[in-house]
Amino acid sequence: MVTASATDYVGYEYHEIAVNEKFVDFYSDNYPNFGWKITAKEQSTKTAGSKIILKLKRDRYISNKAELTRLQRKFESQINQLEGLERNKELPATIIAITIGLIGTIFMGLSVWAYNDGLLLSLLVSIPGFIGWILPYFCYQNLKKKYSHQLAPQENRLYDDIYETCQKAHKLSSY
Repeated sequence: MVTASATDYVGYEYHEIAVNEKFVDFYSDNYPNFGWKITAKEQSTKTAGSKIILKLKRDRYISNKAELTRLQRKFESQINQLEGLERNKELPATIIAITIGLIGTIFMGLSVWAYNDGLLLSLLVSIPGFIGWILPYFCYQNLKKKYSHQLAPQENRLYDDIYETCQKAHKLSSY
């Protein structure tokens, strides 16, 4: 007859999070510091964009649970700030590139409309149109690089804060 003692039983709590595909490895490396074990990674079909669902579990009666939960919320807040910085690198560059492209399109439209008044006028108006169609790519690349350099110190400080939070959680979860 096999008997199980009360110490053999482990009750788990479960958690699912939708993670930006870019940060999956970062979450996978750091969530175990809060006592979680990753049980599955699945491609999300419910959310827009490239999201991965991480399925997690941890011991329901883990020691220091309240403090680990607080640190986990702080970690998630810091990750949200990091994702916001990533968006801030791309958004202004995207807006400027789209604006230049639209202006180029307006000039091309004017070029077609000006064709009735003469071929020379049409060609002159189409030159800024072509420039407005070619320039956005280079503007986007340069502006994104510029914003990346501007935000790099802030991003590095945020990564340091995240690692500090994870170190504190790791010390608590290993007791």
